[in-house]
Amino acid sequence: MICATKLLFCYLQVWSVPQHSFLCSLNGHTNWVRSCQLSPDARLAVSGSDDHTVKVWDVETRAAVSTFGELNGSSATVTRFHPDGAIRLA
Repeated sequence: MICATKLLFCYLQVWSVPQHSFLCSLNGHTNWVRSCQLSPDARLAVSGSDDHTVKVWDVETRAAVSTFGELNGSSATVTRFHPDGAIRLA
């Protein structure tokens, strides 16, 4: 099991829970990350930032695979994977 964390920085940290070890950083936002979550299979992460973007990350390659920008001037403070695989924003 792995988890992603945000610490009000411009990146996410991905951790292995069983090993209590840091795996990687996901870098690409230009302002504080306010929300993050891993997909149920832990292959993707989604993050919302004060840079007014939402990014979908491939955890293995550490690359942003999609970026949704300019959310009408708002920050995405809640990003979640729905059980059907869709991403929900609030």
